[in-house]
Amino acid sequence: MRARLRRQQVLGVVVATALIGAASTYGESRSGAEPPPWVAPLQRVETALASRNVSAAEEAWHEAHRAALWSRHRWDGLIEVGEAYLRIGEVAHGRQAAQATARRLYLTALVRARQQGSLDGALRTAEAFAALGDRESVAQCLQVADQVAERTRDPQARARVEAFRSRWGDESIRTATFMWDPLLLLFPDESVGP
Repeated sequence: MRARLRRQQVLGVVVATALIGAASTYGESRSGAEPPPWVAPLQRVETALASRNVSAAEEAWHEAHRAALWSRHRWDGLIEVGEAYLRIGEVAHGRQAAQATARRLYLTALVRARQQGSLDGALRTAEAFAALGDRESVAQCLQVADQVAERTRDPQARARVEAFRSRWGDESIRTATFMWDPLLLLFPDESVGP
């Protein structure tokens, strides 16, 4: 009787482990075979923009935005959605008007990258802010990248951060002055990490 109960328990654990391992997280495939949920709506954004249909582009963008926000373990969708909003802004109401929304998305992406300890996320977010000409935010991203690289203790990680600094002009990044640092207000040093 005990042996049978024990086998059932072991079988239950094996089945549960297999199901958890096979299940995707928030609709995202672990194998990479299925595209992230924001990709199809962003493709519709591009199609609508090509025909200058701003309302269809904005409708598809809202769907992509929701999908990127719901993919809580991903930072990359937020960057892609922010870049798409800038393209909509160029066609609809001016790029400058769209920059506030893009900045907000990029900042959220940076917070997620920091939480995940993602050097790729911190550097990609820095590139997005650099494209906006926002060197203060680039400097923030590089602070996060420095912290992530230090925690990983990977010499290649440190080299990647330094390569980014040299590519984007180390002096202009170092001389950026901060009026306030929202990440440090929300998450004091080392309070968020992998």
